[in-house]
Amino acid sequence: MNPYLPPIREDPQPDDALCRKVGHPDDWFPTRIRDAAEPIKACWRCPLIKGCAAAALDTMQRHGVWAGVLLNDADIQTSRDQLREILK
Repeated sequence: MNPYLPPIREDPQPDDALCRKVGHPDDWFPTRIRDAAEPIKACWRCPLIKGCAAAALDTMQRHGVWAGVLLNDADIQTSRDQLREILK
C-alpha cells in the first residue's frame, strides 16, 4: 500500500475516503488477517470512518475492512458490535 495519506479536510466528502486513495481496491478485502493491518491503519485516519461504519451496518457487509474493522463470517456479530462502537 502507498504510505502517503492526504491531509484531513474540515468538510470531508465521499472522495476523501482513504480507501479510494490508498492502495489497491483488493487490499480492502484481504483473505488473510495479517494482510488487513495497513487498510485498518488507514481507516483510523480517514475522515469518513463513522459514515463507513454506518454504511457497513446498513448494507449488512460481511467481508472486507470497513471503518477499521475486518469483517468476516466467522465472527460477524463481534465485528458488527465494533462498528456500532465507532458510531457512538
